Parts: sequence; structure tokens; C-alpha cells
Amino acid sequence: MRYLILFKALLVSTLSFSQTASIKGKIDNPEEQVIKFVYTNDIITSQPKHEMVMSNLKDGEFSATISVEEPSLIYFSHGSKVAQIYVKPNSNLELTFDAKDFFNTLKIKEDNGKENQLITELTSTFSDKTTEIYSVQQTLYLKDSINLAEFADKERQLVKEQLDFIDKKGKKLKLPDSFINLLKAEINYGSINNLYQVGMKKRVQPNDKAFSFMEDVSLTDTKSLKSFNYHLAVKFYFQHDFYNQKTGNNIEIDKWFLNNMYDKGSEKLSGEIKEIFIASTAYTVISNNWDFLIDSIAPKYFEDAKNKAYVSQIKPIYDEYITEKNKPLPDGANKIEGEYKGIEDLLAKYKGKVVYIDVWASWCGPCKREMPYSLQLQEKLKGEDVVFLFVAVNDKPENWKAAIKQLGITGEHFFGDQSFSYSFMNKFEIRGIPRYLIADKTGAIVNTNAPRPSHEGVEETIKELLK
Repeated sequence: MRYLILFKALLVSTLSFSQTASIKGKIDNPEEQVIKFVYTNDIITSQPKHEMVMSNLKDGEFSATISVEEPSLIYFSHGSKVAQIYVKPNSNLELTFDAKDFFNTLKIKEDNGKENQLITELTSTFSDKTTEIYSVQQTLYLKDSINLAEFADKERQLVKEQLDFIDKKGKKLKLPDSFINLLKAEINYGSINNLYQVGMKKRVQPNDKAFSFMEDVSLTDTKSLKSFNYHLAVKFYFQHDFYNQKTGNNIEIDKWFLNNMYDKGSEKLSGEIKEIFIASTAYTVISNNWDFLIDSIAPKYFEDAKNKAYVSQIKPIYDEYITEKNKPLPDGANKIEGEYKGIEDLLAKYKGKVVYIDVWASWCGPCKREMPYSLQLQEKLKGEDVVFLFVAVNDKPENWKAAIKQLGITGEHFFGDQSFSYSFMNKFEIRGIPRYLIADKTGAIVNTNAPRPSHEGVEETIKELLK
């Protein structure tokens, strides 16, 4: 889960901007019939700033118009080849390469500026070493003889050489510091992020000396504020710090982890770096509806935050969360309030009655198909000492409420947050839903795999416990 806590997978954004740039070109010996342009991620939301653009090839030629709000490093990919170009608003670029000899043939022509000249020279100069590093990384997971420390030393040495090249060539071409700083940050911190993720996938212990490259993360690097890779590296810095202090996989530890990471970042960081860190952490928690964290992190953020622009990005999704959280359920459906550590704690309020527990989620098709049968079963047992308890797991509050209203589900409804869901499903080894359990009048669960509402024997199973 911790990878999800800190960042999301790339999502396609629907934002649009008035300024554009045109890119055309030709690919010799193409690997496929498309070229893709993927925009640098927003530092707060971790989503691309603009939509991904895909251009279809015709006889190897392509043409694309992309939205650009400010000068940006943008990734493009064709088959297995990936590189960057520097795009300015209203610029015209021409991109050509041979897919069979990508690094040595990549050419970028533009109508103003020499930034892409540096990028192409950097790419071709270090093509052999870059290919070698990539090849080593591919075997890293397979060969124990290749350890993270050795690999990290090789990659960090390559990065040092690249940064020196950028400084010298940038000075010669008289390129602006803003571009030089951005390019260096993307390469330097991109390397750190890559190594960190390799180490975690390789299951290297956090306190291993192989992670010494984390010392290269600066918490005061104001020159790199425009770099998404820099801010991701800062997140990894604090993540790594807490990996060394507490381990485990359950939700309570994740809750401790993110709360403390937020607090430590607030304490150690300052200025714009701090504003971005606390805003992106709060956004991740709120946008994912991690209700077990929102109530602790959101108030701290809105009290700590100084950057009004970032607050304006986060406040609407927080307000929407609160609105949905406070919406009442439809008539006949009772929302169970309060925090319950486990199912036994929840069942204590129903002692003296048989409880038929329906474990479900709004995204679960089979769960929803059972609901009409559940309503029929409730009608058949009306007046009996039976409680129909619907426990939602791994769901979002707004989707949960919408499904209850749409399906007209009467009964007792409990929304299990991630902490409750984890412990509940782990306790009863629930690997899939729907799942049905029955508790007797003492509150003890006597059937952990009860018949579904649509099953012929379910009514009799419940009535046996009513005797």
C-alpha cells in the first residue's frame, strides 16, 4: 500500500490550455505506428499537467499539437525508446530519428532556443553507458550477485558525468539557468527515485548501506522547485526515514507512517518546498478517500498551509468528501456511526438478536445482484429477532451511499474504513466478496460462510438460530 500512499499511477488529465506548440517529424524503421507525448506530472496532484497526446504515423511521418502553459520538459516514447524534449509555448519543433539507432540519430530542430541541442548531445554522448545501465537493471532482479550497492554506484557515477556535461555544454551554449537547473534536477533526482524503487522491489533492508544514495536528496534545493522528480525524491526521503523506524504491513502502521511523515516534513522543510510537500501529501490522502487519515491530516494541512493556490486545489475535494460523508442514507437504511476496532465490537449492540452479515462493496457486481433477494429475505423474516447488517469494505464513501440509494437497501449499514476492512477480512480469510456471515443471539459468529440471500436454504439457516 505504501507505494499507493505516496504517489499514484499516471492518469490522463482533461485540462486544456490556450497556448500550444506544434511537433512534426519522421521516424525511420519505426517499431510501431504511434508516437506518444506524455507530460510532466503536476507537483501537487502527481497527475500529468496536460493530456497524453498520441500521433499516428503515416509512412513514418507524424504531426501533433500539444498544450503548453510554460516551458516544459516533456517525455516522448516510440516502442521501447523514451527520451525528453523541451517545449515552449507557441514553438514549432521537428523531431527525427531512426528507431534502429535511436540515441545516435535523434535530432530536434526548433524555431528558437538551443535547449534541445543540449538534450540531443547529452543523449548521444551517454547512449552506450545508459544502455548498459538499463541492461544491468533488467538483470538486477534475477541475479543475486548483482547487488543494489554496486548498481547504485554505477548509476550515480553516470549521473555525475551527465551533470558535469550539462554544466559545461550549457555554459558554452549560453542557456538560461532555469533550463539547466530543471534538466539537472530531472536527471539527478530521477536517478535517486529509480534506485529507491529498485531497492524496495528487491526487498533490500532500509538500513542497508546500499541506500546511501538517499543522502543526495537535498531538503533545501530551491533551484529544483520546478522538477517533479525532485519533489518525489523528497517524499521518498521521508518514507525511507520512517521505514527504518517501524515496519509492518497493517493499516495502523500505515496510518502511523503517513501521519509522522507529514509531521516530520512540516518540521524539517521550509518555504516553497514545505508548501508543496504538505499540499501533495494532503491531496493524496483526501483524493484517495483514505478516511482513516483524512481526519488527522486535513485539519493540520489547512492550519499549516500558506500557499493559497495549493489550498484552492485541495479545498474543493475536501469539501466534497465532507458533503458526501454527511449525507443521510435513504429511508429504511440506518447508518451506523462510531469507530469499531473489530466485528465483535460492532455486534455487541445487537445482542439478543441473530445478525445476518452481508460483506459487500458498491463496485462488486455479484454483491449488487444479491440485493433484491436480500430485500425479499428481510420481508419474509419481518417481525423476527433478525438484524440485516451490511458491512462495506474497500469502498469509497460517496460510491457506497450512492449504491445504497440506487438499490434501495434497507437494514443496518456500516462503512468499514481501511483499518476495519483489513482486520475484518484478514480475521475471516475473506478473499472475495460477496461473503455472508451469521452471528447468534450472544453476538458470536457461528457461520463464516453462510448461504447467499438467493440460496434456497438461507431462510431455514437463520430460523434455526431463532429457536
